Amino acid sequence: MNTDLLKKIESRCEEVGDCLEWQGHVSAGGSPRMYHDGKMQSARKLMLKAHGKPCDVPPKHKLVCTCENHRCVNADHIAIVPLAKFVRERLVANTNHQIRAAKIAKARRKSAKLTAD
Repeated sequence: MNTDLLKKIESRCEEVGDCLEWQGHVSAGGSPRMYHDGKMQSARKLMLKAHGKPCDVPPKHKLVCTCENHRCVNADHIAIVPLAKFVRERLVANTNHQIRAAKIAKARRKSAKLTAD
């Protein structure tokens, strides 16, 4: 276990329930990032590395947070899953949510009436 790296990561986190919520830089995609060894790296990968767990993501796999808190860097909540499983479970669910939100927005537009004001 790399205690120096662990302290560096935890100093930028806040405990929220079981999660260690990242308070530092977040990439455009919403992934926690930090400078380490002179370059920008994934805070989740570094957390796994600090705990001595495997952090190399094989081809056709993705590093995900099982608690669905996009800012969480708790090593117990991080998993490497096959990309097909990620797409099936997460993206399809999010798409359904987006479709539902679009239907609600469309229904609201229909009920809106323009006035002279």
